Amino acid sequence: IQRKTRHYPEWISYGGFLLPFVALSFSKYKLPHYIYVVFPLASIIAAVWLVNVFREGRGKLISRVFYTQFILLVFVWIFAGVVFLWFFPIRQGFEIAVAVLGLAGLVYFAFGGKFLTWQRFLLISASSALSINILMAIRFYPDVLSYQAGGKVGMYIKDKKLNSGEVFNYKAGSRALDVYSQSTIRDLTEYKLDSLLSSDAHFYVYTGKEGFESFSNRQVDMEIVLQLEDFPVTLLRMNFANPQKRPETLRPKYLLEINP
Repeated sequence: IQRKTRHYPEWISYGGFLLPFVALSFSKYKLPHYIYVVFPLASIIAAVWLVNVFREGRGKLISRVFYTQFILLVFVWIFAGVVFLWFFPIRQGFEIAVAVLGLAGLVYFAFGGKFLTWQRFLLISASSALSINILMAIRFYPDVLSYQAGGKVGMYIKDKKLNSGEVFNYKAGSRALDVYSQSTIRDLTEYKLDSLLSSDAHFYVYTGKEGFESFSNRQVDMEIVLQLEDFPVTLLRMNFANPQKRPETLRPKYLLEINP
């Protein structure tokens, strides 16, 4: 048993990677972030293979691994250039400095200095990953989340300390609304809506175009507290990324104050 364990030390990693991967592949809903759970085990498997390659000193294979990684990183930087120069352009000096340093690090660690091949491999990977992730954190994600209307409304509810019992979600589902408001916003059914309107209650409603038109047709005394543009940011599309076509993909969302 001990001998077999020595020869096959990554059975747990392989099993932990393959079983969830296969299960998720058969899932009806294949959202991109579902695959994240297998990344750690995939990284372990790849790391073990790389350690064996570099430890055994297989020169030709080491060179192939390094140049393959370098070429992949070049393509990653090309795509990053499209994202940060066209989709969501970087504007601040710090952001530009991070991008320049990341590219300079890729070139320097790949061809400059006195580094062993395995050191170059690690340095170009680390410098590119670090700089691109910094840009994602300070530019890409904040810009994308600015189109998450539910999150903005949730923050407004929290900042203004609105009573969550008086806020309802009407035909505009948004999990971000609960997360950012740090409360549970109840869905408003037609029966509950009729009950609130007939009782002359004061309340707030988060809704979309259909809900807004419904309240308008009812001739309800209402005030638009917030009017926002919304996109389901977990389902990014090329038309949304393209600044010229982005307005076509946005949907109006409202936070309405309903007066007695």
